[in-house]
Amino acid sequence: MDADYSTTTELADILQRDSDAPFRVGHHFASDLVTFGRANKMKPADIPFDKVREIYAEAVKTFNFPKTEFPLSQAQYRKSLTAKNMLASSLGLGGPQESEVKRMLAQTQKNLEADHGWLAERRLRLARAGLFLSGGGSVVEPGSPKPSPPFPSAPCPT
Repeated sequence: MDADYSTTTELADILQRDSDAPFRVGHHFASDLVTFGRANKMKPADIPFDKVREIYAEAVKTFNFPKTEFPLSQAQYRKSLTAKNMLASSLGLGGPQESEVKRMLAQTQKNLEADHGWLAERRLRLARAGLFLSGGGSVVEPGSPKPSPPFPSAPCPT
C-alpha cells in the first residue's frame, strides 16, 4: 500500500487539515501528483521532492491560492504517503485506526457471546420439546412440583 497511490487522498487531507490548504487545492494537487507519477512510471514516494513542490505550485495557481510554496517538509510528505499514517489519521466511528478496530472487535465479541447464550437456550428448549413429543407427556423441571410446557413464552429476537 505504501508503494501505490491509495494514500494520496490522505496527503490532500493533511494539506487541508494541517496546512490550511483549501480542499480543492489539496485534491487537485494529489490528482496532478498521481498523473505525473503514472505518466513517468513512478510511485508517489519515488517522485523527487523538488518535483513535488513544483507540481504543488502549479496546482495552486489553478485556484489563485496565494500560498504557492508546498507547506510540508520532505519528511512530512514521505510520512503522509505511508499506510500506517493513513490508518492513524482516519479517526472516527468505524474507522480503520487501531483503537477503533479494537473497540469494534470487543463489541463483536460481546455480541457473539450473547448469541451463544441465546443459541444454548434455544437448543435446551428444542431438547425439552423433543422429550415432550417422544414421551407423550409434560416435561418436569428438576425441583419443580408441576409440569412445565415445552415452550415457555419468551419473545424471540429478530
